[in-house]
Amino acid sequence: MKYGIKTPGYQHRKHGSTWKYEFADVVYITDSTSTVEITSYALELPLYKVNITPLMEEKIMEAKRRISSNPSIVTSNTVIIVDMSASMGNADINGHRTRSAGVYYTIAENFIANRLYPPEVAKLGGDNLSFTDIVTLIEMRADAIVVFKYEPISWKIFNLLVDLRDLKDTRNHGNYFNSFQKAFGIIQDLKCSNKCAHCLFFFSDGRPSDTATTRTRK
Repeated sequence: MKYGIKTPGYQHRKHGSTWKYEFADVVYITDSTSTVEITSYALELPLYKVNITPLMEEKIMEAKRRISSNPSIVTSNTVIIVDMSASMGNADINGHRTRSAGVYYTIAENFIANRLYPPEVAKLGGDNLSFTDIVTLIEMRADAIVVFKYEPISWKIFNLLVDLRDLKDTRNHGNYFNSFQKAFGIIQDLKCSNKCAHCLFFFSDGRPSDTATTRTRK
């Protein structure tokens, strides 16, 4: 409030007129007296979908068909687990409204976009990436939710991650056991060659909810 830019805020149903203070990447909303905080949040780093042409969509579908019919061609298989329990909705990461948004931004930018050819090239893969490098995403909730499975790393996956970042659908518990059990099953079920590289990424902010869920059931 001391160093930020002060502008009129929105009309709040309970507090009436508000003030908005902006400093660095933080927005702070107060009542009309500037003495009561209503809310605060971080301004998000931009993340926008890319345009996928019909030609690129056709190439992605053909890659999926080839992988499905002959899994032995897969060169790398990555499974990503993202904790989507209620605590991942906390706003304490610079540049992101929630912890889960920060995770999805990082996966989209660093694991997907930075490795692919530019979308305008309309070519699958990247300098060190092929359509035979696949990825699976699991959201860790009270149960394990498979968002997508055995997908070639592509701009289509990037767009899906942008949607998930914007959805902000964190809630309830996050049970580790179910998610890891699902992940190991997905790795084992893939009939790729012994040269295929397997990788598991796990993004979480705290302790498992498994014990809490067990106590609730009792």
